[in-house]
Amino acid sequence: MGKDNTTFHTVIFPSTLIGTKQSWTKLKTISTTEFLNYEIDQATGKPMKFSKSRGTGIFGDDAMNTGVPSEVWRYYLISNRPEQQDTVFLWNDFVAKNNNELLKNLGNFSNRCLKFLASSFEGKVPAYEGDRHSQDEAFKNGLYTKFEEFLALMEEIKLKDSLRTVMAMSSLCNAYMQETQPWVLAKSDKARCKQVMNMAIQAMQLLAAMLEPFMPSFSAKVYEQMNIKRTETHDILYEFIKGHPERIYELVKADHQIGEPQPIFREITEEELAKWRNSFGGEKL
Repeated sequence: MGKDNTTFHTVIFPSTLIGTKQSWTKLKTISTTEFLNYEIDQATGKPMKFSKSRGTGIFGDDAMNTGVPSEVWRYYLISNRPEQQDTVFLWNDFVAKNNNELLKNLGNFSNRCLKFLASSFEGKVPAYEGDRHSQDEAFKNGLYTKFEEFLALMEEIKLKDSLRTVMAMSSLCNAYMQETQPWVLAKSDKARCKQVMNMAIQAMQLLAAMLEPFMPSFSAKVYEQMNIKRTETHDILYEFIKGHPERIYELVKADHQIGEPQPIFREITEEELAKWRNSFGGEKL
């Protein structure tokens, strides 16, 4: 909710409810933001206010017509959410976050993990056999630390920081894959390769669950590619894991058959960026 609506929803409307002397459910928590502005006015050097009447900014139909998936828009708007101060929608920043954060971080891990599982294990999640490797214990502990941070931030309705924490977890996942190099282990140590891929798929499931509040369409695509039907158990997944970091090891069962891996994100080109900048925002850009 924008800060200009705070007075109505915290004072005027609750007073109206109380005045009816009926047992309405009263407001307990409210999350408000500062303003999101649009680009920089070249004449003044200051951010411009979104204005439908003046054609300043990009709006729902415009966003749809770009062909950019909804999960990219949701990610950018939440990562740029004006929680503490006004922020600015910048096309260059929008493209950079897609190309460098979603594609090279989150998309890189999800696609690399699932594609390798499909090519090296016929799409079946290998069982984790033998004692837990110290590298995997450290990885699990790192995931759980981020999970706890995420829960605490969500309780405080710090959505931007919550999303940032999940993306930091995605970076941990990429680092794990790079350090363990399952594509090398597949030739030299198949047993260890199975352990690594079992861990990677557990991390992929956890990431999808934690990103669902922010990018439900991304999580739905991951579930489809993992061949996982979302059920009521996913609604209580946070409660299942909270206080039990060892349960991260058992989110996806051994021998589960995944679906067909597909890239979820794609690179946005300079040509597309130039086209959008010229199409939206009026004459001042």
